Amino acid sequence: MNLIGLGRVRNVRSTRRVGLALLAAMWIVGFAAAAVCAAAESASNVDLHIGMGIYYQVWNMRGAARNHFEEAWEQTGGDPEVAIAAAVASYEGEDFSSALQWIKMVSSDSPEYPIALCFEGAIYIRQAQYSYTGGLGSRPDSLYASAERKLLEALALRSDLAFAKHMLAQVYALRGDSPRALALLLEIPDAERIDTVSDLIGRLRMR
Repeated sequence: MNLIGLGRVRNVRSTRRVGLALLAAMWIVGFAAAAVCAAAESASNVDLHIGMGIYYQVWNMRGAARNHFEEAWEQTGGDPEVAIAAAVASYEGEDFSSALQWIKMVSSDSPEYPIALCFEGAIYIRQAQYSYTGGLGSRPDSLYASAERKLLEALALRSDLAFAKHMLAQVYALRGDSPRALALLLEIPDAERIDTVSDLIGRLRMR
C-alpha cells in the first residue's frame, strides 16, 4: 500500500510535520542519527521531537519513539498533525496498535478528521492483509468491514479525497466487486492518480 498517495489529496494542508511522517515510508533502516541532528538546527523543538520519534520508530525502539511523539503532542496542546505524524510512523513500523491509538486522538471537529478517518481505514486494510498470513488474530472480513465504514465516513465529509477512494476501491476489488471498484477509481482526476491507482485501474479493466 502506497501511503505517499495520501500526500496528493487535493486541498490537504502540506505541512512539514505531516510531511516528516509521510517521508518515513521512504527512509531506510541505515539512516544515520547525525542526519536528524543536522536537520534539527533549522527545525522547531516540536519538529525535532517528531523527527526523533520517526527515527526511533524506524529502529523499532517504540518506547523512545512514543516518548518523543507524546512530548510533541503536549507541546502543541494536542495538534492533530502530531497525532497523524505519529500514526503514520507507527504504521510504517507495523505497530498498528499505536497507529490506531494515535489516529483516534484526532478530534471529530478538527479539519484533519477526514484524513484521520482515511488513515484509520488504511490501517484496518493492512491488518486484514496480515490476518490472511496468520499475523493477527482478527478476521479479515471484519477488518475490511471496519475499513469500509471509516472510508465511507471520510468521503461523506469530503467527497474529493482521492486516497479514500483508492483504499475503498481496494476493499471492493478484494470482495470481487470489480465494477464498483473501477467506478470509484475513475472518479479520481488524472492529475491525482498515483501509479498504484493507475495500475489497479488497468488490472480491473482486464477482469
